[in-house]
Amino acid sequence: MLLLLCVLPLAAAQFVNPNEVPNPRTNFRECKMRSIARVCDPTEILSEQDRYRLNTGLTNMQTRSTGQMGTFCQTKGVEGYFVALQHADQAFADALLEKWQPDAQCGKSVVVVLSKDDNQIHVGGAKKAGLNESDLSAVIAAQQQNLQQGHPVQAVEGVLQGIGRMAAPPAPAPGTMDNRVPNNNNNNFNFGRPSSSVVPGSLVTVLATAIAFIF
Repeated sequence: MLLLLCVLPLAAAQFVNPNEVPNPRTNFRECKMRSIARVCDPTEILSEQDRYRLNTGLTNMQTRSTGQMGTFCQTKGVEGYFVALQHADQAFADALLEKWQPDAQCGKSVVVVLSKDDNQIHVGGAKKAGLNESDLSAVIAAQQQNLQQGHPVQAVEGVLQGIGRMAAPPAPAPGTMDNRVPNNNNNNFNFGRPSSSVVPGSLVTVLATAIAFIF
């Protein structure tokens, strides 16, 4: 009986169905957060400091991937959420994103899931968010050393930074910051060139002649 009582808490800590995982936007207390957040760690795998550290990383990821030109969905950055669980796989991560639907309008959202038991990171919704799956796999693989060495927070941060780089809008083409294009028309755009009607040399000559005439 005592052995059974010891096993029950461990079994309760396993989330075998995405429907059991609380949503940090609506059940933040169950996610061990103090207010509405992007992070859910229901079994307290990470410290509170680490949870808020990753919450900031998710905000930075969306900011970094936000564009300035195009429609609302084209300019919107990738909205991200993080969940720490004892065990999860890729199907679980995809199902969790489908359940939460954090960005139903544009589909530019992902859920990064840490599976503690097997030291794996899974990203749900990558393809729908427009991320290259091969590049994303390389980003996750690059963090395996951090995971194996017991540094899951650094590993997740590395994945978030990688997603931010992948989804970042391209740099503006040279010359696009200034739309003023000089032409042969009389548009008064001199761009620092002296006017052809009066130049500094001729102005000095005119003044000198006028002074000599007066005196």
